[in-house]
Amino acid sequence: MTDTGVQGRERVLAVVICPVHATRAQLEERLAEIEQLAQLAGADVVSVYSLRTDPQGVPLVRGTGARAALRERIGQERCHAVVWSQSLSPREALRWESVLKRRVVDLPELILDGLARHSASAETHILVEMAQLLLLRGRLPRKGPLFSRMGEGVGTQAPGHHLEVTRAGLQTRLHQIRREWKKLDETRALQCQSRSSLPRAVLLGFPNSGKTQLFRRLTGEDVPCSHSPYSTLHTLTRRVAIPAIDPFLVTDTLSFIPGLFAEGLSAFRPTLRWIQSAEVLVLVLDAGSAWVEEHLTEMNEFLKQIGCAEKARVTVFNQMDRVEHPGNLRELARDIQPHVCISARLDREFAGLGAMIHQSYREAMQSLAAGGEEEWP
Repeated sequence: MTDTGVQGRERVLAVVICPVHATRAQLEERLAEIEQLAQLAGADVVSVYSLRTDPQGVPLVRGTGARAALRERIGQERCHAVVWSQSLSPREALRWESVLKRRVVDLPELILDGLARHSASAETHILVEMAQLLLLRGRLPRKGPLFSRMGEGVGTQAPGHHLEVTRAGLQTRLHQIRREWKKLDETRALQCQSRSSLPRAVLLGFPNSGKTQLFRRLTGEDVPCSHSPYSTLHTLTRRVAIPAIDPFLVTDTLSFIPGLFAEGLSAFRPTLRWIQSAEVLVLVLDAGSAWVEEHLTEMNEFLKQIGCAEKARVTVFNQMDRVEHPGNLRELARDIQPHVCISARLDREFAGLGAMIHQSYREAMQSLAAGGEEEWP
């Protein structure tokens, strides 16, 4: 392994990709996110290469110029890997590794690496390793690995298993972990089928949207709350404790993983079952984020992907204390109903949100009854 510099941490180059119309605030926020995720995966961002794209997502700087600039920056900063701020197809990742002669780690892979290093529960170990193996299977070259993936640096960590990745070795481990995963999935399916008579809502959101803080406020549960991304590593369900509001159950889940490919997403099916079995979805957005509109669009696409686009939902614009231009947010929220604007960190009254969730539940049940269906799918 090459020298990783100060305190043994890897030096990485971050390729931050933004649309050409992105604001300075959006660029800075995306860079801050990639730096946090790199740190979670045991690496330090020592250099940044900003790449703008047209409205269709095509890079404006392409060809030998971009490749030469990246290679020069890698050499100057002695970088051991390159992390991408978006997802790459298997072909793109392999092509960039061949060109740059460095490990290339895209956004979903970087997130999974961080989760692998910090997950404590057996359930999270299984889900994360399953997703990592499925991702790696699509990225292995036909004739041996381009880079050894033995837990040496960012993009190489698996939960408790350091193996030289070849197609045969990967398939063997995938077969082993799939047996454990299947048992877990069956258990979660039974738990979701044996529903309480109480309505169930599930909180969904990007990292640092204040999901767990809101869960604490709704339930009175003293669960750990951190500013570190993906600090919620397991699913937790509790009864809502709001006076004058009929009781219901609320579930906090792992934060949204942007860009995760369809097969990798299937690895998290035991967690997705909580979303699919809930009566009401509560979309929690960081109202102070420069990307709040894009986050809402991505979450809507995600719900379509898992077959939940038609479920009853309440949109929560959280962390209103961070909003600099309320007028812009009001324009975005105007056509989104029902919605509520709050600050889970500062507010003390959540009866309005509780009533909104109950109203969405009642309307969903009435719609199902009118359609002649006996129970929620």
